[in-house]
Amino acid sequence: MSKALDFIKAALQIAFTLIVLTIIALNFTPLNRAFDNILEQAASISAVEFLGVKLTFSKEIENLNLDYDEATYKRLGFKPEAYKKHLQELIHALDQEEILRLMYVGQLKNLCEFDNPTPEMRKQVAADYSLRDMGLISIINDPSSLEHIRRDFAAKSKLPDIGNPRACYNMDLTETGYNVKTVLVRTLSARLGASFESK
Repeated sequence: MSKALDFIKAALQIAFTLIVLTIIALNFTPLNRAFDNILEQAASISAVEFLGVKLTFSKEIENLNLDYDEATYKRLGFKPEAYKKHLQELIHALDQEEILRLMYVGQLKNLCEFDNPTPEMRKQVAADYSLRDMGLISIINDPSSLEHIRRDFAAKSKLPDIGNPRACYNMDLTETGYNVKTVLVRTLSARLGASFESK
């Protein structure tokens, strides 16, 4: 029960932080540019300049509450210190699209692969499968969404340019994906707060 409450509390904290970051980014042009700059440089995320501050993730990784038992670490395939190093390596490996997709896991609906996807759609699907291959998310087949979208398309007078959906899916964070997302959100939030305090 205590673990469930901790999970709900952490999820609410992440959701609140994302809402605050979105509001700030949309309403302040300089901050919006700075936030865009972070995402543009995400491929080298270990040393990003954000409003004159180096953005690194090691502190937030160290501060993660990974009070797992031996069986959990065994299931994850790492010893405690090696697991933190693994999280750091995963974060450094993420590119801009993968970070964006990871941030929105659980909020994205009607995720489908289509017969003639746009370049942007191809990029998004590729990022989703890359996150799965990194062990950050699970991809679950969603036949009901597939059927719903096919029926919706069939009711239209003309098939959309992207063609029919071939498969639809949902994404869930894995334990490791949850930890990586937590580090990303906490680091961005802390740096944003520090930037406001220094003004």
